[in-house]
Amino acid sequence: PKPAKDKVADDERLPGPKDIKVLKYSKRGGQRPEVRVVRVLGNQRLTPGGKLKKAQPKQKSVKKSRD
Repeated sequence: PKPAKDKVADDERLPGPKDIKVLKYSKRGGQRPEVRVVRVLGNQRLTPGGKLKKAQPKQKSVKKSRD
């Protein structure tokens, strides 16, 4: 058998995308909930309502960008 390779811990690595199951219940109670599998990337988050939101771009300073 092949010898096991040592895994090198890289400090710059970030977690990958996550697949999350989202249950959306209907406003009418008798219907079955909608089940979706959503992929959440690194700059996104999932709201309690089940929506995906992207990170807002950081506001740039007017003074620093002027020459």
